Amino acid sequence: GLRTIRHEQLDQFLLTEGIIEELERLSSRLNPAEAAALRAGAREMILPNGMGASFQILVQEKSG
Repeated sequence: GLRTIRHEQLDQFLLTEGIIEELERLSSRLNPAEAAALRAGAREMILPNGMGASFQILVQEKSG
């Protein structure tokens, strides 16, 4: 009884959902070292050969 809403690679999902804008917003509130660590982690998730390309997102909703 589930209907698939989205099924895509994690990197594409994050980019579509605005990870770049969120990083910019969060980075302005952190010290430089924390901001750099946050960006490095995000980069691993969205680069073409990064971890995000190895995982997929499945969004479903209950039908009926």
